[in-house]
Amino acid sequence: MKKEHKFIGHSDCEIVPHLYDEIDDFAQISSILSGKFGTLLYDSENERIYVARDHLGIIPVYIGRGSRGEFFVASELKAFHDYATSIEILLPGKFIFT
Repeated sequence: MKKEHKFIGHSDCEIVPHLYDEIDDFAQISSILSGKFGTLLYDSENERIYVARDHLGIIPVYIGRGSRGEFFVASELKAFHDYATSIEILLPGKFIFT
């Protein structure tokens, strides 16, 4: 490990930003994660949002866009009600970034 990492909670998702600190390649990170997950990471330094879905597609990940360019991510379609003008599903094992 390059850096010392302090975990503040007990969530298994807490590993994602620490992996990003070490690897700095979200494609590689999403390929080594296992289990069921849908995860989002915001890189404030580069102003990028990364979203990934588990390889088996157990956890759904929906991507929505609003009429003013808003970007929405959720695991349930009902979260987009009255907000998104377009919605797509992230395919299993895939990731995107903005």
